[in-house]
Amino acid sequence: MPSRAPNRNAVCLAVLLLAVAADQITKWWARSALADGRSIALVGRFLRLELVRNPGAAFSVGSGRTWMFTVLAVVILGAMAWLYRRSADTATRASIALLAGGAVGNLIDRLFQPPSFGQGHVIDFIGYGDWFVGNVADIWIVVAAAALVLSLAREGGGGAAAHAGKDSGGGAAEQADGSTERGGAPEAPPAATAGGADG
Repeated sequence: MPSRAPNRNAVCLAVLLLAVAADQITKWWARSALADGRSIALVGRFLRLELVRNPGAAFSVGSGRTWMFTVLAVVILGAMAWLYRRSADTATRASIALLAGGAVGNLIDRLFQPPSFGQGHVIDFIGYGDWFVGNVADIWIVVAAAALVLSLAREGGGGAAAHAGKDSGGGAAEQADGSTERGGAPEAPPAATAGGADG
């Protein structure tokens, strides 16, 4: 069992690094291919590519508070590291790694994109109709969050099932002993009791 832990951690590290790499490579492409302000339609009006520099969070919320989102991203990454260490489930850890990869991808933009360190604008380029424009890191975050909820629910359900099985096993053992809830010894058969009284 202990020998599997390094392999599992290596897989999760690979997931995180690949998520960051895919996000940053696609953002590099968007900055060069869409810099002239053009829009490339992929699925009619519903999906398109266009370059947007977002100073805020999703839907451009908090555009004037970029520093706050930078600090919040660091805190969230710390919380994910804590959750990763507490979890023993491979699927849960992989989901956390993918979620962290998305968070790191956007954090890199906030740290190193213009206008300044810590206040950089996130590179968004995937337009979803008239709703919002996002990036690959956002996709990782949404997919990983859904997978993490399912993994944690499965972990909780497995623990409850194991606890219920333990309880039913204990009850079956008590029935096999013939013990009662009063904790006394098994009752003697009626015939044996009568025989003892006659003697």
